[in-house]
Amino acid sequence: MLSPGIFIEKGLEYIEAQANSIFSRLQKLSQTIVLFDECDELFRDRRPLEAADQTREITAFVTASMLPKLQNLHDTRNVLFFICTNQIRTMDKAVTRGGRIDYVIGIGYPDEQQEKNINGCLC
Repeated sequence: MLSPGIFIEKGLEYIEAQANSIFSRLQKLSQTIVLFDECDELFRDRRPLEAADQTREITAFVTASMLPKLQNLHDTRNVLFFICTNQIRTMDKAVTRGGRIDYVIGIGYPDEQQEKNINGCLC
């Protein structure tokens, strides 16, 4: 499982080096499931929401650098990977397009019985 922390653990200035290292290791795996959890910011839409959105400039670069890495990981077909998000509408269209992500599966909120099961109550 990969979370944003692993990409930025050495600081923002090393995010590209970390991403290269991580994806290089992922390319060597086979018959593995990889879960990108809470990585929305790594794959967020590169278009700024406001003209003064300077933070977006940095993360837009991050998103752009992730695109070929995701493509290569997809094309090798050695691993099955999932990108889990609660913010599908804010994901960059280049990330969610066919050929990079094969399926987009929406999962709704649990009903009352499912909520009980999640919380461990079999009442």
